Amino acid sequence: MKWWLRFGCSLTGWNANMLAQCSEASKSQLSKYTSALLILMIVWSITGFLFAQRYVGLPVWGCLLVSLVFVTIVVMIERQIILAINPTKKLAVFRLFIAIIMAIVGSTEFDSVIGLDRLKAIHLNDSMNGLGSHKDRHAKIGEGEIGLEALVRVIRHPATKGIPFILETSNNQGWAREIALLRKEYEEK
Repeated sequence: MKWWLRFGCSLTGWNANMLAQCSEASKSQLSKYTSALLILMIVWSITGFLFAQRYVGLPVWGCLLVSLVFVTIVVMIERQIILAINPTKKLAVFRLFIAIIMAIVGSTEFDSVIGLDRLKAIHLNDSMNGLGSHKDRHAKIGEGEIGLEALVRVIRHPATKGIPFILETSNNQGWAREIALLRKEYEEK
């Protein structure tokens, strides 16, 4: 069995011996769970480290310990969700609650560590595919899944004032129309 699948089994709690007897679809599903957990682990380890450093004032070893605690908690929560035979609505609500907390803490850390003052440009495009499709297919402004209203909210947001937007659509003939549309919507406030 590949090392990635063994690593995935140790993270998720899946049985490696049983997985070896399963179909490729099961192995693919485990690979997706492993990737998702690894992303969560990275984000939460950074968040934990920065939290301990900035707000608690711990030395590096203490920040690493807090980071490890954050990651352990998240992995344990996700393992319970992944291994649940019949996930309940309470479990879904709890996961949503954790996601909201993560979004708030993550955005706060982005602003304080990276900072919008370092953001030099924003690529703007609509999307042919919906959220979670894992595809980056650009659509004309206002004709995709994101929609004109959401894109206008981005360009009107006070935090983006003065930051140049780069139109990232594959619409050579229609760029002038898209730019005019965005300008019109921006100015109609």
